[in-house]
Amino acid sequence: QAGYYEPREYVEEARRLGCGTLALGHHLDDVVETTLMNLCYQGQFSTMMPVQPFFDGRLRVIRPLCETTEREVSSLARRLELPVAATRCPADGEGLRRVVRRVISELSHHGKRVRHNIYRAPWHINTAYLPSSLTAAPGTDRAGDRGTA
Repeated sequence: QAGYYEPREYVEEARRLGCGTLALGHHLDDVVETTLMNLCYQGQFSTMMPVQPFFDGRLRVIRPLCETTEREVSSLARRLELPVAATRCPADGEGLRRVVRRVISELSHHGKRVRHNIYRAPWHINTAYLPSSLTAAPGTDRAGDRGTA
């Protein structure tokens, strides 16, 4: 049974071994929770992409389960009688991620596509409602525009 590793440790080990691609088991719920945690607690819109390059493209992280819900992954694992190791993550089921998980669950009671909509949001940015500094042409200095009148 593998112990708990931080994602950066997997990336560093793959790099050390000379691997070009590292597959991680993040599912849709992981991606959605991380997206909302980054937005709510880091004040930034960022997420885990299905394919993400690292080290100037020398390592590619893929997440083949990122469009599959945790429930679907668990159901398939039970049906195929796959061994499932309990997580040893010290923060599993605690703290901010659990709060965000409850918020997503509550929102999902009011709209069945909530998880999928949050997941697909990075590909559907409406630039008309972003600060002009983010949509300015390259070489244009609009960093001072904070949307205040």
